[in-house]
Amino acid sequence: MMEPMTYEMLALLRSLATRPSRNIAATVQPMADELLKAGYIANEEGSGWAATAKGCNVIENARALSPL
Repeated sequence: MMEPMTYEMLALLRSLATRPSRNIAATVQPMADELLKAGYIANEEGSGWAATAKGCNVIENARALSPL
């Protein structure tokens, strides 16, 4: 089971939803591993790390809950 979504994890998820990346910095690799295990991101050959539809739903739900 994944730890609760932290602000840092959500920021990484948002970043990968906006712009997929071929590489992940070693400092954020543990967060990426957690997001990968939960199905929120994927590491696809060719496109690299990117948010999945499940991850995008998390972003949308967080946006709906946050005040403007």
